This record gives sequence, structure tokens and C-alpha cells, in this order.
Amino acid sequence: MGIRYYAYPVPPELVEQAHDDPRLFLSHDPLMDAWGPEDERPVMLYLDKVWGPLQQLLARRRALDLVAGHVRWIGYEYEPYVAVLDPDEVAAIADDLVLVDDVDDDIAARLGPLDWSAETINRYLAEARAFTRSLADRGCGLAYAIG
Repeated sequence: MGIRYYAYPVPPELVEQAHDDPRLFLSHDPLMDAWGPEDERPVMLYLDKVWGPLQQLLARRRALDLVAGHVRWIGYEYEPYVAVLDPDEVAAIADDLVLVDDVDDDIAARLGPLDWSAETINRYLAEARAFTRSLADRGCGLAYAIG
């Protein structure tokens, strides 16, 4: 299975509530949200396992906040990393993501440890750009989980 990334919008009036309990804004079945029938999928950002390479690509950039964090290992199991971003943070990330160049095959090869193609990384990067811009334009925050 592996550790995956999922983000969901948080309406501006509910951001404080999301900070109190972010899990209220995350799905109980995010994989079905990402892979289920297209007409039944909620608005979300699914970065699969590409969140790791994106952490490396976005290091030292404002946009890193979109994918920051790591699971906490407890023996052979882990506790997901969960975070909430305020609307102003989402807007800053959206503005920064448009400044990030797409990767080529050489850069993709250095964004290990998994072997992701430049095409795959760029597809998820484009989805992150579109998702954050859409939320920023609506004044929304977001809640995300890595797990």
C-alpha cells in the first residue's frame, strides 16, 4: 500500500474548527475518494506517494508547507501526519507553485527513493497547482494527511 497524501478543502468559516479537530475534514476512506467512480469523487488533492519527491522539489520554498510532515512510526505501524493550512497560507502556496518549474528526467531521477518519472511528478504538481489556486480563489483553507 504505502504512505499516501490526501488534502481536502476547508471552508473559511470552519478553519478554526479544523485546527481544533482536523480529522473532521478528512475522509474516512480517502483512497476510495481518489480512486472511486469519477462522478462520486469529492473535491480533493491526491498526491499518491509523490508527496516525498515533492518535499524534495519544494525544499526551501513556501509551497513546501503543502506537503510538509512525516508519519510517526510506532513499532511496525504509523500515526498519520495531519495538518491544517489557513486560507492565507493556501494562497501563498498557490502563488509559489506557479513559480516552480516542471521537472525533467534528470531532476526526477534525483527525487528518490522511489523511481517516479518526470511526467508523473509534473502531473501531480499540476494537480497541486490547480487545487491550491481553486481553494485560494474561494478563500478556503485545507486539511491534509500523510498516511
